[in-house]
Amino acid sequence: MHFRTPNAAVTTQVYAGRTSTIPQSDVEYSGLAPGFVGLWQINFKVPANAAPGTLPVIVIYNGNNTRVDSQGDSPVATFIYVSQ
Repeated sequence: MHFRTPNAAVTTQVYAGRTSTIPQSDVEYSGLAPGFVGLWQINFKVPANAAPGTLPVIVIYNGNNTRVDSQGDSPVATFIYVSQ
């Protein structure tokens, strides 16, 4: 079952690794996490060719980039761990 952001004009772009763009069809859910107030959840398929280990993830939602802090100048790292 796939869910989409309620506002179709707003997209969630996900980048895994340094250059891999996750296709929109592989972003399975982007929305409020059930049971939590104000927590945004994004479910996406990790690329099959992702190497085991830490994988940097960047999300751009409605023009906001997770790679920069609220001041807009310091890089912020987000990682997931990939195992096979």
